[in-house]
Amino acid sequence: MTEVQTCALPISAWITEILPLPVTALVGAVACVMAGVAPAKEVFRPFSEPLVFLFIGSFMLAEAIRVHRLDMFAAVGAPPAAEDGDVAEATLSTTRIDAPASRRAAPGIGLLLLLLVVAAALRVPGWVVPVFNSDESFLATQAEVLNHGGRLYEDAADRKPPIVPYLYAATFRVLHTTGLWSVRLLATIAVALTGWLLALEAHRRWGTRAAWLAGLLFVLGTVAFAPQDGQAANFEIFMLLPMSAGVVLAARRRPASAGVAIALATLCKQTGAAALLPVLYLEIGRAHV
Repeated sequence: MTEVQTCALPISAWITEILPLPVTALVGAVACVMAGVAPAKEVFRPFSEPLVFLFIGSFMLAEAIRVHRLDMFAAVGAPPAAEDGDVAEATLSTTRIDAPASRRAAPGIGLLLLLLVVAAALRVPGWVVPVFNSDESFLATQAEVLNHGGRLYEDAADRKPPIVPYLYAATFRVLHTTGLWSVRLLATIAVALTGWLLALEAHRRWGTRAAWLAGLLFVLGTVAFAPQDGQAANFEIFMLLPMSAGVVLAARRRPASAGVAIALATLCKQTGAAALLPVLYLEIGRAHV
């Protein structure tokens, strides 16, 4: 079995779903050992990385929260317990927007200011404490090249799209500094605005309580990483704002504006294009109603 066949086997199994996904996930590793690509110890070592167990534990907690309906209880105050036969019906009933809730005022400037304060309090250590992040080092270097008359992708090269390097360059030029505190301050504002957009969508679906929870949980979640990632003004932080805006606009029947927002997200980082899937899903669903 060649290396190409070893790669093709799990890919084809994943696309065709001829095997259960947990089996497919292990097929590639087993094939590498059988084909002699690498020893078993080397092939299976990444499966024991601490980050893998972090994700597994997070998924288990998320599933437990879903099964016991604690998510709906937190969002809309629905009872956390239900009979097995009533789970689907109860879940559907609690996700509907009742008229009084939908007429309540959407989250305004008060929530946005609170999110700014919380985001700043959580991120202020990154403004004053040196924390190295590789994305920031690449971006700051590109920004310096741009501010000294260079051209992106010619005098400074990266595989990422152009918006964030130009954003760094503009921030450095406007504030007359090359300190990373400046772009981290900008990232703080982006985090607060993204949380506010999520709050708007949560309010539309489930009401005021869910809006406040969604906004605050997002802001808290952005720093729940190692400091070099949680405090960084990286591509993802700036991508999430237009990405979230695209989904919010699509949910409000503004497909053209949603498309522009997703395009901006993709120009921050390529993975922003993934938001096209829910946007298209919403539009196709409306077309069949």
